[in-house]
Amino acid sequence: MALLGILLVAAAAGVTCDTFTPRVPPPPEQNICGFSGVENPQFIEPLSPEVLRGNVQLAFECPRTEFYEQSLKLPENGAPGFVYIPDSGADALAPGFFDGWDVESEVQFAVNLLDSPAQRVVERMVGDVAVNDTLLLELTTLEIPTFFDTGQLPGTNDARYEVEYELTLTFAGENGTRTELVEVYCGRAFWDLTGGDRNFWTLLRWEDLEPRPQRPCSETMGVLRIKEG
Repeated sequence: MALLGILLVAAAAGVTCDTFTPRVPPPPEQNICGFSGVENPQFIEPLSPEVLRGNVQLAFECPRTEFYEQSLKLPENGAPGFVYIPDSGADALAPGFFDGWDVESEVQFAVNLLDSPAQRVVERMVGDVAVNDTLLLELTTLEIPTFFDTGQLPGTNDARYEVEYELTLTFAGENGTRTELVEVYCGRAFWDLTGGDRNFWTLLRWEDLEPRPQRPCSETMGVLRIKEG
């Protein structure tokens, strides 16, 4: 009974606070970069490959899937648009899954992951009873520490960049549960960029490679695309 009384008092105090304490209204949702809290996130005109990289990072971390869509090359005048090529491990995991993976597939993957948002179900023990917790994606960070032009593509309009990336997803429990799950996806990739002659770089081709052995993960974003695609 004493515990019940404390809880009732605490609840009453909470109501009083909500009723009589002025609260600053939250800023408009469009001005907050949801996961990282960056204020007023903006898509920056991709005048250079480095700016394109920043827009991609912002798209995954905020999230702003529209920024990612703007970063992908669309089919135009008979020319092909964005394609994704999985690493061998992801391809073997789901043969045929990536056949015909185009810009629409890639945008849908981003929407499923970030806008839904992604969910995971994990089991925990409460005494002797197994309980399933539904976790929702709470935090996303995308690091791209390696990003350089390989010089393999001629001319000024196209460029092939070697990329190393590390995408960390943190899932947290609903209804105040303390359960947390962290997934890390990393790898190397070739990003074929196009649009240098127009000063508007976009991502034409993402080819995933196997992660380096010393990296703290065993799965690439190809595996994540299978989970969320």
